[in-house]
This record gives sequence, structure tokens and C-alpha cells, in this order.
Amino acid sequence: RLPTNAELSAVAAGGDAALRTALLNLMTGEHFSRFIMESANDRLLTSKYANGRTPALDLIYEGGRFPYIESRLAPLQQAVNNASSDAEREAANQAFGFAWEQPNRALATEPLQLINYVVTRDRPYTEVLTADYLMVNPFSNDVYNTGINFSDRNNPDDWRPARIINGYVHGAIPHAGLLTSQMFLARYPSTATNRNRARARWAYYFFLNVDIEGMVARSMDPADLADTNNPTLNNASCAVCHELMDPVAGAFQNFGDNGHYRDAWGGDDALPDT
Repeated sequence: RLPTNAELSAVAAGGDAALRTALLNLMTGEHFSRFIMESANDRLLTSKYANGRTPALDLIYEGGRFPYIESRLAPLQQAVNNASSDAEREAANQAFGFAWEQPNRALATEPLQLINYVVTRDRPYTEVLTADYLMVNPFSNDVYNTGINFSDRNNPDDWRPARIINGYVHGAIPHAGLLTSQMFLARYPSTATNRNRARARWAYYFFLNVDIEGMVARSMDPADLADTNNPTLNNASCAVCHELMDPVAGAFQNFGDNGHYRDAWGGDDALPDT
């Protein structure tokens, strides 16, 4: 919001100390939280999944890795199927639609809620990358089965830190803030032929202000382009970027192309079949 006349007068009279107090007072409440999350999404773009066209729930359904995902939806779908009148069916459909929309939005906005949680509680900003938790509300909590109890299971604004311990088919998932967020990893996927290097590139760009692709011009030397002797390690024209990028890419090695933890070979790793 804009400052009030009283706040403007207080700052004019009180100088820097009054300005600091006024700014801190502005950085509270629903509007500030919305500003934080909209600003974060302008960069991360994870709200892509908060709709019905590219839904977050589709990512979570993939492969049946989160077995509790139907805990809230299945009984409501059964109520739709068992409806004995049009009015009953319409009411059941509305309940199912609400119960589908809310976890979908909660899953998609979890990375933004983490940033909001860290900022509005004045925690060290590094925690957006080091937090040993993720954020859940009652709807996403049902999906991830974190064990937290909510007094109002239909309050989408009740967000709390939690950990995925039993809600994943292959056991507990390690947490490192945004770097292990399902939606962040899905938004910046990996490929079978260039393992996690794009994720490393974006991690540097978003969180360290380092644009690896802008560091040097791409080599056009025919000899460099024809080099097959492990050029990312041995060819100086390639290694200049890869020596910075590849260790961070390796840190993502347990997360598959769409962000699922150890999603191959029965939970042993996240490598492609090849």
C-alpha cells in the first residue's frame, strides 16, 4: 500500500530512524505477502502449475509416487458417482471441484510460500535454499502426508513448515528449500542427455546472480566442436563454463527429469534407462 499522510509526516520529522520504522510497518500483512509471492513468481514462474491446463496434481500423480494423493479426492469422487439426483450430483461435483482446485494451487505455490515464510518472519534469506522443510497447507498436507494436524482442514491460508517422511513411495525426501521443491524442479527439468545442467544454470542465475551462459562466447572453432575426448572436462573452451556448472548439476543427481526423488530403478537413483 501507499504510505499514509501520518507516516509521511513522521518520516519527514524523524529522519532515517523514522523511515526505517515506517518501511518495516509497510512490510507486513496480506498485501505485502502477495507482493512477495507475485515478485518471486515473476522470476520462478512456478504458478504455471496452478491451473487446470498444466496442473500440479498431474506432476504428483505421475507414476503413483505419492500414494496419499487420493485421500481427500477419492471419497468425493465416489459421492459424485453415487449421487441419486441432479441436485445431489451438482453439490457433489462442486465439492470435488473445490477439493481438486485447492491442493493443485497449494502444490503449485509452495515455492512462493516458502519465500514468503522466510521473508515475513525475518529469517536469513539463505534459508530459501537451505530450509530442511517445505510449506504445506491442509490440502497439500493430505497429498504429502507429512503428519501435521490442522484444526481446520479446509483453510487454504494456514501454511506451516513440514517434511515429507512417509508420504513418498520410496521413503523420506531430503529438503533443501527451493532446490528440492517439486514444482521448482519440474519447472526447470532435466534431460537424459544433459543431466541437470539446466538446473545448475538456473540456480546460479536466480540465487547467485551468475549468468553462466553469458560468461564467455560459445566456441565456433571447428576443432572444439569436433572434440569427442570428454570436452566438458578436457577442452578449455568447454570447461570454462562446465567447471563451474557441473558440480552443482551433480548436486541434483537424485532428482529425475520432472523433479521426482530417485524415480528410477525402484528408488535407487534418478538415472535414465540408457
